Amino acid sequence: MRGFLKKKVANRAAVFEICEMKILAKTIFSALLAFACAAASGENKKFDEAVAGIAPEKFFGFDKFSFDFGGRKAIFVKPAAPRGDGAWVLRPAFFGAFPKADEALLKRGFFVAYCDVTHLYASPKAMKILDEFYKTAVEKFGMSKKLAVEGLSRGGACALNWANRDPSKFAAVYADAPVCDFRVWPTSPKLKADLLKEWGIKSMDEFRGNPLENFERLAKSGVPVLIVAGDSDKPVPYNLNGKLYADRFSKAGGNIKTIVKKGCGHHPHGLDDPAPIVEFIEKSFGSAK
Repeated sequence: MRGFLKKKVANRAAVFEICEMKILAKTIFSALLAFACAAASGENKKFDEAVAGIAPEKFFGFDKFSFDFGGRKAIFVKPAAPRGDGAWVLRPAFFGAFPKADEALLKRGFFVAYCDVTHLYASPKAMKILDEFYKTAVEKFGMSKKLAVEGLSRGGACALNWANRDPSKFAAVYADAPVCDFRVWPTSPKLKADLLKEWGIKSMDEFRGNPLENFERLAKSGVPVLIVAGDSDKPVPYNLNGKLYADRFSKAGGNIKTIVKKGCGHHPHGLDDPAPIVEFIEKSFGSAK
């Protein structure tokens, strides 16, 4: 009888143990499911906390959050359905200009950001500001450690120079009618004087900030670069800027693609159908995690 009772107690303990294991497994499964659902829905608590005190405006129907970043204008636009991996695209100049690609990227779940270094002519100061913004975007706003940078005109020079400093930060670089040689642009005496002042030099003979001479790290990294430009661009001639950069970049082993718009001048930037730009950036990030 005593043996029977011991066996019964042992069986009951085994049943309890099995039940506890099932409950634990169910709890773990529920937690994993909740995590997966949050990722799939693009939940980004860091971002929501970072913009909690900012009244949103609208940018093509998406929430746009503007704020001061060290005395410079900064913006984040949140997609309605984020990818879930914090994928983002940064403009260093001319936010909102020729925005077809940005609008399409937002629809694809990308955050679009802006940090205004437009008038710093891709200078070391601009590079430092962008480095600080990148760190803030990743640590405070929950953005991915890889980003795509989108630069138009002089913003293209900034994008190319910045990516060449530390290619490990970049998934892709998109430069549209980019200034690649500041000896060609600007031609305005005022802008030229502004450039020299910003760089702290007296003449262009001292200038060392052209993308045409600063591309090897980016080329060797394998980070894909896209240049879109018009073949009839007069302010920033394609043959002396984007084409020359692409030729040198390719010769150095770089991964670069060009889209040349026949008969197009410096404006409009972008493409009537932004799909090739969007696909280029989306492919560089891969599938959302």
